[in-house]
Amino acid sequence: MGVYKHIKDGVIIDSRETIDELLISKLIAKEWLPYIIQEEPEYNIDTQYLTSEPIINETNVVETYIINDYTSEELDERLSIKREMLLNTINDEVNTYINTYYDTGTQQTFTAIYTQQNTPTSIKDYLDPVLVWISSIMSYYYGRKQNIIDATDITTLKAITWDFTTFDTTKPDVSLQALMTLLSE
Repeated sequence: MGVYKHIKDGVIIDSRETIDELLISKLIAKEWLPYIIQEEPEYNIDTQYLTSEPIINETNVVETYIINDYTSEELDERLSIKREMLLNTINDEVNTYINTYYDTGTQQTFTAIYTQQNTPTSIKDYLDPVLVWISSIMSYYYGRKQNIIDATDITTLKAITWDFTTFDTTKPDVSLQALMTLLSE
């Protein structure tokens, strides 16, 4: 399908798509020119953006792309927005990951029992692996979070990744049900 632009006094005033050869010849006779869109040039989407402008020639209209650089203020704003989004994402993911294994209520129960003065050492020993596991996840999380905060450009932000599932193999075999059984003994 061809696109044609109607030109009047050097200005595009209308646009039409067609494949009808007879209509095409009539359009060209009435100052309609073929419309050609250039291929987008390569550019750095982190620091640049494209605009386009139709260039009217004698035989066609060519949509020409222009590569523009973001200003330093625009780059700072884009970095700030992307940083905030990434911080929210990693925060949500760490909480979702831990809560998948130990929901908030279970964590609070573990903490309440652990911090009681009369909790036997055997119960604390049973709960210690959970604390160690969550602490290792949080240490990893805070390291990645700091990387996000320290990033000075969007390209650096894009390179920051994490995978909480690497902690699956170290998840302790501790459950609230087993803890309650230990407490009743």
